[in-house]
Amino acid sequence: MGKYITPSHYYLSDDSVPEAQTIAPAVLARVINRTENLIDAYCGFDARFGGFEPHNTSFQGAFDEQSLRIRIPNYPVPVRQVTRYRIHVSNQSDGTGFFAEINPHDTVINYMGGYVEIVPLQSITYSMTPFMVGLGLRPPLIQIDYEAGFYFPSIGEVLENNSGDLTNYLALRGYWATSYDLISYLQPLAVPPVPPVIYVNGVVQNSSTYTLDIIEGAVKFNTPLSTGAVVTADYVYTIPDAVREACIAQVTWQLQQRSLNLMGLGGIEVARNRDQQIKRHIRTSANNSPSDEPALCPEAMQLLESYSYIPIG
Repeated sequence: MGKYITPSHYYLSDDSVPEAQTIAPAVLARVINRTENLIDAYCGFDARFGGFEPHNTSFQGAFDEQSLRIRIPNYPVPVRQVTRYRIHVSNQSDGTGFFAEINPHDTVINYMGGYVEIVPLQSITYSMTPFMVGLGLRPPLIQIDYEAGFYFPSIGEVLENNSGDLTNYLALRGYWATSYDLISYLQPLAVPPVPPVIYVNGVVQNSSTYTLDIIEGAVKFNTPLSTGAVVTADYVYTIPDAVREACIAQVTWQLQQRSLNLMGLGGIEVARNRDQQIKRHIRTSANNSPSDEPALCPEAMQLLESYSYIPIG
């Protein structure tokens, strides 16, 4: 199962190539996994801290005594909540760390700025300074555990009866959220629908009447619905649309390259037959030299443009 799309998502996409229907599911799953790794690399994510998918992770960085802030490494993926925050001042004689524990509720997440800041300045000024100066690391290290990920609400989406049996209905997106863990002070006035709410002809259905597949974005009813019944859903998905579409585009590109390799054309840049010529597309940089970016197709790069990492020198 992929992080951004599943094989089923790819099969149902308009970009799916015929070869995808004939290769083994394990092969397609590996192509998807390879694509997700390329996307993460293109966006500048550190493999230690996850990508666009919801995740729990830990980060260590230098403590800034002036700003009391620490920047989250996988920005622009937002932080949902801080689960632990402590400052590593020194080590004790037995080798264990000597920490100043900060209550996670005494930290504030800057959702748009991508950093976490400590609120009670007095706890740092009066409790930490003597140890910082006299005993330990300069600067001390922050260790922060946090949960990160997106929440995108979809309200009133009509689900399609893809199988025709009036029991299985499919949404446009998968990877639904089942819990809403955003810290309370960041929650909007109208909390999005987590867990999902399913309607038939505008009437809310009891969760005992259906089964959800939150990864595929599917609803299966225990008994067939009547012909013409309209199934809608309020749900929250966690993978940005641009990332999903970039993944589909890149998988298609990689399968096309696989087909060329199977025909013995993998290492050929130009093939000509009388008046017809096929030329492999090579991306170049501004000075017309071969690009050193990860091997993403142009469509995928365009979709990910707003998420790509831009170094500042």
